[in-house]
Amino acid sequence: MGSVNGLDGAHGCQLSTSKSTRVIEQCLLDYIRNNLLTDEVVTGLVDKANSFLEEETQKPILQTEHLKKRIAQTKQKMERLIRRSSETGDDIVAARYHAEIERLSKQIRDDQSVVTAAAAAERRKLLRLDHSSALNQLQDLRSVLNEDVAIAGPAIRALTGPIRIRQKEIVGRKNMFRWVARFTPQVAMLLRKLAPNEQGSFASQSIPLGNSVEVVLEKLPTYERMAPEFKRLHGEGASAEAIAAMYKLYPTTVHQALRFAETGERRTGTKAKRTRGPVVRRRDTRRSPPMSCAWWMKMG
Repeated sequence: MGSVNGLDGAHGCQLSTSKSTRVIEQCLLDYIRNNLLTDEVVTGLVDKANSFLEEETQKPILQTEHLKKRIAQTKQKMERLIRRSSETGDDIVAARYHAEIERLSKQIRDDQSVVTAAAAAERRKLLRLDHSSALNQLQDLRSVLNEDVAIAGPAIRALTGPIRIRQKEIVGRKNMFRWVARFTPQVAMLLRKLAPNEQGSFASQSIPLGNSVEVVLEKLPTYERMAPEFKRLHGEGASAEAIAAMYKLYPTTVHQALRFAETGERRTGTKAKRTRGPVVRRRDTRRSPPMSCAWWMKMG
């Protein structure tokens, strides 16, 4: 992934380098998994939504009986106008009928929207978001995001919203740049996914936009990238072997991730030492093919 404008600096674009789309989505996924899709965040989000719903129940609900009656009367008027419009042969009169029918139709839609909103407010007096249901939805969402990055891509974009990327020069490394993504987590969208019902959709309107965050887009070792998630699963009682089977990894990778989560210790590789000494060449044991008698005779 890169910017065509950045190559020439067109339109003020300074993104002159490129980055693998898979690396970008993997880094965003790691941030979402470790900072948004946690039990603590979900519990706090549900509490805020229920507080908002509780405040809404204190507001008076509009009485809609007169609106329902007016809707019924307006529908009868429309039916009469439709019959007259079909019977008349005068185009001017028919056009007036159609205009009046459109006006009455709009009035019905407006009145019906008020009645529907009042009915929804009445239902919200009795219903609240359930913590256990939200946590179950969280597990389902985690399962989706644990799939291949290409499959999880739409869910990632829904939770990040628009993303702006800038490049930052790496100190001490000439012509080397690091990509940094900036976005605002879509917490309201997360609530709608955790509570896919009328209450969740309504309460999501009360969730303010969070602060924008920056995520460095760099490829990290699997054990370091997955350390927070594996620590959470291990804390819930999952064994290293079970986690490895879930993510299709070697158990050693899981153990390294758990060690890194606890101590911050990174894996260090060791190179094989070369043995110093004289170079001994192997004797070439290949034999030359025998020369033919004809060749000897020619030489002679």
